[in-house]
Amino acid sequence: MKKFIFSIVVLSTFVAIGFQSCIKDTCDNNTTYTRWVPIYKTDAEMQAPPQYQAARPMKNTGKIYFYGKYILINERKEGIHVIDNSNPANPLPVGFLNIVGNVDMAVKGNFLYADSYRDLLTIDISTISNPRVTCRAQDVFQSLFWRDPQRGWLVDYKQESVNETIDCNDPRFQGNFQYEYLTFADGSIATKNSGNISASAFTNQNGSTASAPAGVGGSMARFTFYDKYLYCIDNSMLRTFNLTNLDCPSLSNSQQVGWNIETVFPYKDKLFIGSTTGMFIYDLVNPTIPVFMSRFDHGRACDPVVVENDVAYITVRSGNNCGGTLNQLQIVNVSNLKSPQLIRTFNMENPRGLSVWDNTLYLCDAGLKIFDATDKDRVDQNLKTQIKGFDTFDVIPYAYNNNKKYLMVIGADGLYQFDVTDNTKPIQLSKILVNKG
Repeated sequence: MKKFIFSIVVLSTFVAIGFQSCIKDTCDNNTTYTRWVPIYKTDAEMQAPPQYQAARPMKNTGKIYFYGKYILINERKEGIHVIDNSNPANPLPVGFLNIVGNVDMAVKGNFLYADSYRDLLTIDISTISNPRVTCRAQDVFQSLFWRDPQRGWLVDYKQESVNETIDCNDPRFQGNFQYEYLTFADGSIATKNSGNISASAFTNQNGSTASAPAGVGGSMARFTFYDKYLYCIDNSMLRTFNLTNLDCPSLSNSQQVGWNIETVFPYKDKLFIGSTTGMFIYDLVNPTIPVFMSRFDHGRACDPVVVENDVAYITVRSGNNCGGTLNQLQIVNVSNLKSPQLIRTFNMENPRGLSVWDNTLYLCDAGLKIFDATDKDRVDQNLKTQIKGFDTFDVIPYAYNNNKKYLMVIGADGLYQFDVTDNTKPIQLSKILVNKG
């Protein structure tokens, strides 16, 4: 009896397969989809020396940095725009420092530290129109990139829109078009839409005791200073560089600090590191080897953080690179660094970079918002002003000797500067627009 049943099953299966092959679909579908084409570079291309060139329009802006009378603005993966800001009402683009693969930067003394794909470059900018590379630390960021033996180093992706007729038997017919080509997630790719505040230009919040003055970055920073050390983060690693020799830093420590790391902010002798899942606090009592102290968790979202007077301000936002659906400002008491405590959470639209100075909070959210943050429980009710109509990404406050307060704001639209001496009545001083053509 068992043999008879088995024979029926086999026969039925054979008939079903034969029948299915006779009626196989031959339909097709015309589909438009996005694919990401990998970009490969040779070793020689990745180590092309920097070149100082004539000023050029901004097209794809990234990090912003304030150094002396200059504003430095990253053009993602291409280099740095140099803006003479001697007169904030009339900033003058004076040059472009071409640095292949550049995303992050920081300045101490007369030295610019900039990533160039796998390497860290040290560039003497004492004469900014005649920069000079003094050191190349090779392969310190090598873990960010993958190498194909035939094609070279995978460094980025180029987005393409494709219109194609797809046979309905093609697996992609079900809609799996987005990642037809190889997907590669690394620190530099993940930060394509991220931005850099390490400290307000008004005060030396970073606690540096080294003699050489440091510039000021934005809240999306991945490079920052403490004492005689440069700290660089990527998607998962914190690297410590010794700056005993400013013209040629040496890598002294590398350690894993988690995953989806985004920003770093120095406060006193601590590092506050933002990730898509929370804020990490590291102790710098031994600056060579930062030691984990505590973490503050939040839902999955992009997360820059700044700190003033033992209070951390965190923005979390939704987005393609961030995941999650949260769009909030979170205020956290960090007076006990081993046990940070949430003070209040405020809903926002899609907050990005931020800065705080003397209890005034400058926030990139639906334009630019300025809050009086004196009462931490009622920040949302103390909006001093909001400037709408432009796409903001990061913000740096600064002051000149005339006791006036200024604000520089970078975003998809360009660089804007405001006089915020009266926070209730900000005055736009200038703008340099991004060329979107």
